[in-house]
Amino acid sequence: MTLIAVASCSSGRGTASAPATTIPAALAISVPGARPLPTVVRKSTKPSSCPRGLPTNFGQRGVARLDISLVAIAAVDVEVCAYGGSVAPDALRSHVAFDGAAAETIASALNGVAGIDPVSGPRCEPGPAASVVVAISDGLRVEQFLASLAGCRGVSNGLLSGAGTPSSTAVLRRAIALADLCGRRFGLSASCIAGAS
Repeated sequence: MTLIAVASCSSGRGTASAPATTIPAALAISVPGARPLPTVVRKSTKPSSCPRGLPTNFGQRGVARLDISLVAIAAVDVEVCAYGGSVAPDALRSHVAFDGAAAETIASALNGVAGIDPVSGPRCEPGPAASVVVAISDGLRVEQFLASLAGCRGVSNGLLSGAGTPSSTAVLRRAIALADLCGRRFGLSASCIAGAS
């Protein structure tokens, strides 16, 4: 399962001496106005904000209506945390942070999720197949989202839910690939940031 966390931008995000690692840029991201996600990950000294185990839900503190905007704040940084694997299905598997244009791309993709009226519409919950958590920060507040890449590809902020779109799913899959690349290259305990600089 995967968690995406977004945190505020800081001037002190350092890098370790390990070289950056890349994955092929084979996945097109078709979020309107979005820039492609990075293909490079590098080690960061900033600690991860990912929970060690997959959360079951989040408290909703943002927008009141999913059909208006799922992400109620301006994204500054994003962290993607992947959960699951052969050892424990709810354990943290890998994670990676995004900032700048990449953070905006992820937030825009989530805002493209099809809103479902929480009163009259059918629910599309991430459910037990959830594999992604997205935490987004504008520097002051953090909003977290639980998502799945299976079934209706549900995304939930703890109160409201919606069905994923091809674009939101593509962005999450790309983010997960980068998180897994970080885990393979630097190990689970390492923090990584996506991008070359």
